[in-house]
Amino acid sequence: DFIRMQSYKDISSIYHGIKNPVLVPIWQVYDDYKTYRFSDAANKYVHDGGTVTYMAMQLAAYMGFAEVYLLGVDFSFPFTYNARTKKYEQVDLNQAAHFYQTSEESKNAKTGFHFGGNDELVKSAYVAAEKYCINHDNFQIYNATRGGKLEIFPRVDFDSIVKKERECSESAIG
Repeated sequence: DFIRMQSYKDISSIYHGIKNPVLVPIWQVYDDYKTYRFSDAANKYVHDGGTVTYMAMQLAAYMGFAEVYLLGVDFSFPFTYNARTKKYEQVDLNQAAHFYQTSEESKNAKTGFHFGGNDELVKSAYVAAEKYCINHDNFQIYNATRGGKLEIFPRVDFDSIVKKERECSESAIG
């Protein structure tokens, strides 16, 4: 289990079953509510980009993965956090925040914050990840999400990727 080092003390008493957790220190260093840093040294630290997806990208780079395919990262939420005003702002209540539906009770400013993020921070993190890919030809991130608003990473067709992998598996088996 990878656990945010800063959170371990808070959750360790709740989750007694965690054996040999990997504690990942997360740097929250922002310039004007944006991050421009991407770490490939997750054994030392990863940078916070306002989304667990960004931390997972850094872990993948550290572990030596050559390709990362994003699935279901549509980059849209019913609420967004404005870091300057420190308030959540309504964007589109008809937009589901995750793969599950937003409940009626969470469609308000008090509880809606669970379904939004700091769009500026997340976008800057994804831009930093794409710059990392450009500067490291042995690591690439692709967006295989059907639809969505995330256009920072090169788009690939999900069905083509699955078909290609299936064909490779079948030829390897023989």
